[in-house]
Amino acid sequence: MALDLAGVGAASVVLIAIVAAHGPALNHIPISTLRFVGGPLLLAFGVQWLRKAILRAGGFKPLHDETAAFAREREQAGAAAPAAAKGMDWYSFTVAFKSVLLEGLEVAFIVIGFGSAQGSSDSPPAPPPPRSSSSWRWASPCAGRSRASRRTRSSSLSASY
Repeated sequence: MALDLAGVGAASVVLIAIVAAHGPALNHIPISTLRFVGGPLLLAFGVQWLRKAILRAGGFKPLHDETAAFAREREQAGAAAPAAAKGMDWYSFTVAFKSVLLEGLEVAFIVIGFGSAQGSSDSPPAPPPPRSSSSWRWASPCAGRSRASRRTRSSSLSASY
C-alpha cells in the first residue's frame, strides 16, 4: 500500500513539473495554430474509431469481450513477481505511477486547452444583452414614413393591379 502511494506521489511530482514547464508556453502559440494541428489529429483518430465501430456493428470484426480481458489482466497481475519482504514492489509502483500520470495529463490538457482559448479573438462574440420591453420597437416596412406617404404608396400599388 505504501509503495502504491509512492507511485502516486512520484507521478504527481512529474505531472506538476510538466504542467509548470509547458503550460504557460501554450499561451504563446496562437489558438488558430493549435486548432489547425489538433483538429486533423482528432479527426483522424475519430474516423478510425468510427470505422472500427462500423465493422463491429456489421459483424466483420469481433466484439470486445471485456470479461475475458479483465480475467487475462488480473492473471498477469497475479503472476507478477511478488514483492520481497523489504524490497520494492515495482509492479504496484508502476501501475499507480502510470495511471495517475495518464489521467493527470488528460485533465491538464483539457484545462490548459480551455484556458488558452479564453479571451481569444477567434471565438464567436458574446450575444448582446436582452433589451427591456419598454425600449423594444418592432421593425415594419413602413417605419419612418409619414402616414400620408404610406397612403399614397398603397393606393398607387392597388391602382396598378
